[in-house]
Amino acid sequence: MVKTRAGNRSLPLLGIVREALEIQRDGQKILKGEAGESWVDTGLGFTTKSGRPIEPRNLARSFARIVQKNELRPIRAHGRVTAQEAWSRAT
Repeated sequence: MVKTRAGNRSLPLLGIVREALEIQRDGQKILKGEAGESWVDTGLGFTTKSGRPIEPRNLARSFARIVQKNELRPIRAHGRVTAQEAWSRAT
């Protein structure tokens, strides 16, 4: 959320990023339909299957499994949260 109208900004996105966000948005619409009345409309771009905010601890566990499974170099938690916030605001 921005504090004032003056704080509202448009950000240029690479095409691949825009496409990924559109795929996420479309997938979220499907989840919303499947959840029916149990869907919680938070306005966030990345949520649980019921529309609620993703709990940081659950995100960290899931991310750690993906990193380990794919033998990737871990990134700091702050970088992960900042990226998630940016994605959520862009949708």
